[in-house]
Amino acid sequence: MIQGAFRIGAGYFHGMLKMKTVVIPFVASIFLATTLTPCMSVRAQQFRIESQVVVNNSKLPTTENLTLFDNAFVYDFSFVPDGSQTPLEVIVYDIARQKFVLLDINREMRLEVEQFEVVQMLEQLRQRLGDDEKTAWLANPNFVEEVDLDAATVTLTSDNVRYVAKCEKPRNAAMQAALYEFMDQFTMLRATEPRSMPPFARMQLNQAFRKYGLSPTEIDLTMESRGLANKNLKAKSSHSMISQLSTTDRERIEQAKKQWIQFKQVDLPTYRELKAVAEAGEAETKSRR
Repeated sequence: MIQGAFRIGAGYFHGMLKMKTVVIPFVASIFLATTLTPCMSVRAQQFRIESQVVVNNSKLPTTENLTLFDNAFVYDFSFVPDGSQTPLEVIVYDIARQKFVLLDINREMRLEVEQFEVVQMLEQLRQRLGDDEKTAWLANPNFVEEVDLDAATVTLTSDNVRYVAKCEKPRNAAMQAALYEFMDQFTMLRATEPRSMPPFARMQLNQAFRKYGLSPTEIDLTMESRGLANKNLKAKSSHSMISQLSTTDRERIEQAKKQWIQFKQVDLPTYRELKAVAEAGEAETKSRR
């Protein structure tokens, strides 16, 4: 996935957040939604992005993603890099309806999340992180930004996080607009997954891409997780854009549409297995005492 290390390893952020309900007035999220959400009239045309993520200098990819842009829909397929052609998960973004549909292929489950719900969860996450001095840097990263337009590179550096992105210039204005929307929306979706790196640092990187009109082809992430069990992270993602869909791509889309209809709809705690996440976090916290 072109977000880079979208899911950087199961358990990495276990224990960082306590699973509790925080009621946030919807009005508190309006500014965030209007500043991050591009015009929903954008149509993605038809193209594909192939992505790989390598974590902590591994010789083999940790995850592989295939992202298909098909007019008013984006389909993101997550694979384990073992040669299997069956995805573990498919995430569909319905641009016109501003809705995500997540499909767990193995469990045959479907989760539907409206975009405004994602924005609300994003603000809840920001508040939880900001309330703890050990994690406040994740909620409000303070980056120094460097850009070299001739080399097409963007670097963001803070005390804890460093992004170095190699980029390319736009090939097509409509594809570029669709790409920026995809990156924004799918980055914010990480607020629904407590095992993912919180999205706020990556959101600032996305803004830099948009500001300078660049598309990332390779992103290096280095993070020193001070206060989080002394766990550090290095991850590299690579992305290749192809300006057409193959016959196999179209077959994958048709299969995802069938699964969208066939799979049982469940709620967020069931889909994300939040009870298990909370229990694992509590166990890790106790082990560090």
